[in-house]
Amino acid sequence: MDNTIFNRLLSFNTPPLVFRYCNYLNCNYMITIGLIDDHELFRVSLKQFLNNFQHFEVSLEAENGLDFFKKIEAGGQIPNVVITDFQMPKMNGKAVLKKLKEQYPSIKVVVLSVFEHDHLLKEMMGMGASGFLVKSISIQFLIEAIEEISNGRIVMSNGDKIEIVNMVDWNCKELNVIHLTERQVEFLKLCALPNFTYKEIADYMQISPKTVDRYRDELFKKLGVNSRAGLLLYAMERGLCKIH
Repeated sequence: MDNTIFNRLLSFNTPPLVFRYCNYLNCNYMITIGLIDDHELFRVSLKQFLNNFQHFEVSLEAENGLDFFKKIEAGGQIPNVVITDFQMPKMNGKAVLKKLKEQYPSIKVVVLSVFEHDHLLKEMMGMGASGFLVKSISIQFLIEAIEEISNGRIVMSNGDKIEIVNMVDWNCKELNVIHLTERQVEFLKLCALPNFTYKEIADYMQISPKTVDRYRDELFKKLGVNSRAGLLLYAMERGLCKIH
């Protein structure tokens, strides 16, 4: 069964699923959400679904960034979390993120995209997004992502699942020093380059693919991540790669 966000929303009349996730999240506070997407069916369906959760309230919805900020200026409630599409007319997700971070830096922003590209992840995270998710993820993972982001974590797509990163854990580990060899640091920097495959990294470092796999797995363990996106985020956080 197709369980992507859109297709799951089209059959959102599933109370057992809602109740199961309400119990799983066990929240005792309200999370207000702003939705920005130019596809009305998707936006309205997602709003109806999220509002089934007793701790979620979609307080504002808009078809693009300009519409969203007009509603805010007209007295609309400022949400805790904004979920915005990346590609929209008039004012896209990148412009929305930039303006939100300038005017309302406390708002957590989740960017949805049909594309899962490292350079987009790098750009959005570098601009202050709390999440970058592909639209093909399941609705269950979107619900989990909203909850994790509200608790101060960073969430990224990892294939058809999500990866949750806790920056606090990294900072705590830094106090005890994360020991990385020069070659591991070099590998980490190369992982942050867009469209640079593991094979190309092996060729550049003049090592075998098996050694690349070993470097990757060692870094996954040391940094507490499980994807290249996680390595990229760590490299950005520690200033090991430039954000353009």
